[in-house]
Amino acid sequence: MKKYSRHLIENINQSNEINISGMKSELVSRFYTSVRSHESTNQRPIVIQCFGITNPNPNYCVKRKKSHNYVLEYVREGKGYIEINDSKFTVTAGDAYLLCPKTKQNYYSDKDHPLQKYWVNFVGTDIDNVLELLHIKGIHHFPNCNLMGHFIQLFSLDEMDMASIDFTFFAYSTIVSMLIEMKKSLIKNGKEESVANRIKEMIDSHISENIKILDICNKLKLSKSSVINIFKNAFHITPNQYKMQRKMEIARNMLLNKDISIKQIAISLGFIDQYHFSNSFKNHHRMYPSEYRKLHFKIK
Repeated sequence: MKKYSRHLIENINQSNEINISGMKSELVSRFYTSVRSHESTNQRPIVIQCFGITNPNPNYCVKRKKSHNYVLEYVREGKGYIEINDSKFTVTAGDAYLLCPKTKQNYYSDKDHPLQKYWVNFVGTDIDNVLELLHIKGIHHFPNCNLMGHFIQLFSLDEMDMASIDFTFFAYSTIVSMLIEMKKSLIKNGKEESVANRIKEMIDSHISENIKILDICNKLKLSKSSVINIFKNAFHITPNQYKMQRKMEIARNMLLNKDISIKQIAISLGFIDQYHFSNSFKNHHRMYPSEYRKLHFKIK
């Protein structure tokens, strides 16, 4: 067990692109807790069901109405197309993608540039927790990953040993190490920043409709914690804090127009009523909207 926990710790320590404050201890703690749970209950945190290589085939196509496991695939060469529920994306050499349980999945090869890919299918009680911790739950496409070494390690093992406890330890550390590399690829390629900007645009364009975090999650097919943390990593503020900040900026500008009543401002910015707006404004500016308006025109 120490050998594989050391393997996991080394991979975490190499992840300089990721803010691993608290992550290292959390992941290692999960590793030990999961292993102890396996020893006492015989329930494994991760079970690798099968792994292998798909060689180029222009007619390659897989359709699943509902998956029951995780599928992690790494494109060695060629080009392919993935459909997960309502999301569609293209993968090319160096990309990885993660297909999750309970999703509709279609993936097929480009006929002119057929895929060669490495893949591993697995299930596990702890995968969702690790995805949440890395803030990648709900993200499927990971461009320009470095997973080759991990797959080579995996292929070096004998599938006959997959039922052994040693294989369970190795599976856990290898899959989590792959997920860490995938997280790094989002940061390196600016994809996480792109998602953060999409969240920001959605808040800005629906500022008067009082858009909720869950609405954004449903639109982007991401978990709540992923939306919050991706946005916070990019802008150092939560989506709700940003939304209120924008409302206050707009409110200040509107208060400079005497023809717009405070009640109208409150309604246009999606507040429940004028009382709620006035108190929110005071919390941000230490004065009520009426006081802000009077002060501005007094200075003028």
